[in-house]
Formats: sequence, structure tokens, C-alpha cells
Amino acid sequence: MMLALYDAHSRDRPYSLKQLYDAAGVNNATAARWLGILVQRGLMLRTPDAVDGRKHWAILTELGVAAMEDCLLVESDLFNTALAGPGLSVSQNGPDTVRPKSVRRRD
Repeated sequence: MMLALYDAHSRDRPYSLKQLYDAAGVNNATAARWLGILVQRGLMLRTPDAVDGRKHWAILTELGVAAMEDCLLVESDLFNTALAGPGLSVSQNGPDTVRPKSVRRRD
């Protein structure tokens, strides 16, 4: 849910609750429960539509955006570490510069 909301935030497009529930890939009751937790923790807002009172929008708060950016940085570090597994080296420039480590021969 948070990743979908972060994507919507980065595109400056709000998600309706229905879109968010669909993106979560879980039943509505489970999605609603998680939505409540995210709202309670200040990570997102649930706001009514100005025209259609039955419709609500899900919007990340500044705290939610910061939390997602922190998570994405950690994920990037973990991914680079995984890429640098046995026999690989990842430079500081990112995963597009992955290359084999030099191997020393033992004679």
C-alpha cells in the first residue's frame, strides 16, 4: 500500500481508496485495517472527495514520504549488497556498474 501511495505521490496523482485496495492485492477488510494503521501512525491521510461524498482519497503525509524514501534507500543498499555476492563488485556509482571481481591466482 505504501509503495503504491509513494508512486502516486511521485506522479502527483492521488489514489482513491478503491484503487489503493486493488493495488494492495488483498481483500477490502484487510486493506481497510492496514489503512487505519497507516492513518493512525500519521503516514497517510484519508480525505473525502470534494464532489462525491462517497469517494475518499488516500494521500501520503510528509512523514509517510520520508518513511518510504528511507525504506527505498535501505532496499537499494540491500540490493547492491546482494549483487556484490561472491565474485561480483558493485561500485559506488550503482548497480549499472557491476563487474566481476579480479581473481588472484594461487600458484
